Amino acid sequence: MKPSKFFCSGMAIIFLIFSLIGLSSCAHKQDDEKQWSVGLSYTISEDGKHYIVDGLGDCVDPNVYIPPIYNGLPVTELSGFNYIDTRFRLYLPNSITKINDGSFYESSGLVALNFGNSVKNIGFETCNFGSVPSIYYEGTLEEWCEIDIENVHFGSNIHIQNELVTELIIPKTISTVKRGTFYSFTNVTKIIIPTNVLNIEEYAFSNCLSVEEFYFEDITSIWQFNLYQQTINFTAKELNNGVAYKYLIGGSGPKNTGYPCSKLS
Repeated sequence: MKPSKFFCSGMAIIFLIFSLIGLSSCAHKQDDEKQWSVGLSYTISEDGKHYIVDGLGDCVDPNVYIPPIYNGLPVTELSGFNYIDTRFRLYLPNSITKINDGSFYESSGLVALNFGNSVKNIGFETCNFGSVPSIYYEGTLEEWCEIDIENVHFGSNIHIQNELVTELIIPKTISTVKRGTFYSFTNVTKIIIPTNVLNIEEYAFSNCLSVEEFYFEDITSIWQFNLYQQTINFTAKELNNGVAYKYLIGGSGPKNTGYPCSKLS
């Protein structure tokens, strides 16, 4: 008995559906898997337990994706991407916890840097005078405040969770704004310090040259902060009663010098 036309048509349709499902799942898998860059330079750590990615090596990708694993071991540190003129964008995996000293020093070719909340330490002069045009941090502002940062000139176009940072409201969970946390955040125009902040370390807001408003929830707390060497002039305003104070902060002069200004309207 010959199969009916309807049976053949039905089988063809079923076959087509399964074929499309198979193609769709393959395409989805390819989309999900990053194409990790090859040809990068690596150095194994002294204890032999992880790798340090230390340069482009032979990689010529315009978008450089550092793999989280190399030769069966995690890639946990980055160094040596300095003095590079070739234009590229760099994506760090969540395995990297440390960006070492001078990693992007004088790297005019690096147009953007993407990294997440796995990074806990950013070393001395990682990028000098905003040498990285755009930085995209995938963690939260709270997580950024927890990073140990050593004298890094971040420059303009700092993005946290894909938003350009122009206003800093220090999270309620942060009691100390660490040394250099917002060094050279040059797009920031407004900063708010809540009462939970008990300490502001030196250089925390250095070179934030666009700051126009610096608010304290409690103006009396300003005297306990280490505000010298912030190298910005700002108007500190108390949120409660509208009294404004002008503070000239910077250099090697007295730590907390200032004078009261007129009340705000």
